[in-house]
Amino acid sequence: MQKSLETIFEEPKEKNGRLISVSQQKRKRILEFQDFTLPRKRKTRGKIKAVGSFTRAKKAALQSAELDALLIQKLMDLEAFFATEAEQEQASGI
Repeated sequence: MQKSLETIFEEPKEKNGRLISVSQQKRKRILEFQDFTLPRKRKTRGKIKAVGSFTRAKKAALQSAELDALLIQKLMDLEAFFATEAEQEQASGI
């Protein structure tokens, strides 16, 4: 005869030198299911955000914008450098 536990949380107990796997108590178990014919109630979110809180996406967008501005500035500096180089070559070539 194979013994099994009544629930996964129950532990066998020793009584009169024998292991008792299933308790003698009857337990009523109730499972409640939602009525799925009715629409779900949505939880309302708070509209107020903490000042200064950023999500990762916002931080990434800001970093991307900062990098774009830095890139534009560097390209403008490079363009100005080449323009002065070209002017110097023309002045020395005359």
